Formats: sequence, C-alpha cells, structure tokens
Amino acid sequence: MQTLHFPIRMLPDTLDLRSDFDARRVTVSGVLVLSTLSAFVQTLSLLIDLNPGTVTVDLTDVERVDGAAFGCLAVLHRRLLGQGSRLVVVASRAHRDQLFDPTNLLRLASA
Repeated sequence: MQTLHFPIRMLPDTLDLRSDFDARRVTVSGVLVLSTLSAFVQTLSLLIDLNPGTVTVDLTDVERVDGAAFGCLAVLHRRLLGQGSRLVVVASRAHRDQLFDPTNLLRLASA
C-alpha cells in the first residue's frame, strides 16, 4: 500500500491529508480553504495521474470548507467524469449537512 501524509500549516488554517494511492482515497482533516487548497489539489491530481479510477475524498474530519474548495471538488469531479470515473465524497450525514448546507449545494444536487 502506497500512502502519503501531508500536514499543512498555513496559520491560522491547518490541513492534514492522508493519501492511499492504491485505494484511490484521500482522507482530509482540518480546514479546507483557499490557503490550504494547493496541497489538496496537488495530492488529488497526483493520485488521479498515477492510479486513474474512482477517487474517494473523506471529509468526515474537516472542520470548515470554503467556496474555493467546493469549486475545486467540482473541477475534479468533471475531470474524473471525462475519464469515465467519478469522485465520491464521504462524510457523516450530519457533518455533510453542516458542510454543504450553507452553500445550498445539497439543494442543487437533488434538483
């Protein structure tokens, strides 16, 4: 199993990425915002390039997500669809509602 761990400290925001390239899974904790987004994008791009297929992003331990992060997820989703794959975002239902509801993405996704 090939894994990478990237702790990112961009005061005051902290992001921790744990990547399992064999399982095509990235586990994210901390704050996923513009100041920490670069490492997230680089990790997912590397994962997609090295091991194409459905990618799982686990946001269960994410404290906050901003619009830039949602935009990034949308771009990655479209990239994977173009390759015949998909992006799977994992979070508990309550946590999902807390992260996504302020952006109205749940309403858009269900329309």
